[in-house]
Amino acid sequence: MSMTVSNFTGDGVIDDLIDTNIGFPDSGTSITIVGRVQKVGFAVQPITGSPVSSPGVPGSGTNFWIIQVDYTSGAASVKTSTSGTPTADPNNIVVLSDSIPSTDSPDPMLDGGFTTPDTW
Repeated sequence: MSMTVSNFTGDGVIDDLIDTNIGFPDSGTSITIVGRVQKVGFAVQPITGSPVSSPGVPGSGTNFWIIQVDYTSGAASVKTSTSGTPTADPNNIVVLSDSIPSTDSPDPMLDGGFTTPDTW
């Protein structure tokens, strides 16, 4: 069963605006993302570059990953690390953070460890 995570936080005037729907598949690593972001002081940007690919379940250890969106272009991308949650690149806003340990199911629906800005 696929799942969509909706996230809405901020207003773009006082706090950064993040308005996303992130779709997780039944299987595989193709994640869809639609919505918009607005860094305070910048224009609203529709999100582009969907789908993005999440990392798979590692053979050992943990894959930490984020979906980030460039607030000047709207381009979505994934950033990964095996040593801890990565930080967003310059000009990017994190819209989802997750970790996948080697003991996890390859089904992203069963992972359950993701967080979004409205849950931080």
